Amino acid sequence: MTYYAKSKVGDLPRVTVKEHLSAVSELARCFGSEIGIEMAAMFAGKMHDFGKYSMAFQSVLNGTKQGVDHAVPGAAACVGKAVSNLNYRAVIEAIYGHHSGLVSYHEALPLLKKSAQSDDVVMAHSGKEVSLKKSEYGRAISVFCSEFGGFSYPELEQLVFFGDTDLEKSVQSMLYTRMLYSCLVDADYFVSACEEQGIEVSDCSHQFDANEALFRLTEYRKVIKAGSAADVRLNAIRENVYQDCSSAGDSDDDLLTLTAPTGTGKTLALMNLALRKCIDNDSRKGKSRIIVVLPFLSLSDQTESIY
Repeated sequence: MTYYAKSKVGDLPRVTVKEHLSAVSELARCFGSEIGIEMAAMFAGKMHDFGKYSMAFQSVLNGTKQGVDHAVPGAAACVGKAVSNLNYRAVIEAIYGHHSGLVSYHEALPLLKKSAQSDDVVMAHSGKEVSLKKSEYGRAISVFCSEFGGFSYPELEQLVFFGDTDLEKSVQSMLYTRMLYSCLVDADYFVSACEEQGIEVSDCSHQFDANEALFRLTEYRKVIKAGSAADVRLNAIRENVYQDCSSAGDSDDDLLTLTAPTGTGKTLALMNLALRKCIDNDSRKGKSRIIVVLPFLSLSDQTESIY
């Protein structure tokens, strides 16, 4: 039989579990490669919807059943490997929580073991019935292996700790899990959105051209400066702020602050600084993205619309 990942959307062809897992796995791998967790992200992407290889989940799609959790089986399938490779615990946590939120490995472990060892109905933390029972895992694994040409557990990248204390290690382990979780969830949601709209998943390796963006910013400023009706003294201050950010962006300083009152053009000046930091030259490595963090949604919306 054909195992589907999604319900039918309009006239679009239905997405199979294999197609969805392949796309999410590749996109998660791409995300993970930027932070050194390529294999972990790829494997999490391939296993996250393993529980959809079940009659229970297919019945949900057919409208004859509801309240089925498909995340637990993929996490349960990795439990044995987590004994010898602690990084698999982060993979388990990411898979287990990719719809319902992160739950620690130790908290999830009893449920994961029970779901793989019992033919009784097992309820996940989400309150839904786990999609696979003990007697059904074999068939699911057989289908998975036939669709992906076999099955093997990859050797995941080892987490290198920078610090000796338990607190330092626990913080770094926590951040590792959250970054892996982000790679998986972002890939899953992005691929799902593309599938629902019938469009191809974009190449995530594409990076913006900082030189081109800086040119466009410069041209945009020329236009708004030419049409500005503000006081000449205010425009002079705006120009000073902008040029100060130009100098700071071309410097080798890693941590900078800007203090200027409202109306002095900080939004464009800061983008000017950030783009210059992204341009590769002999004194520093070019950056691949700009992250803007703001305290209020209204400010985020306003800044996004300008950028």
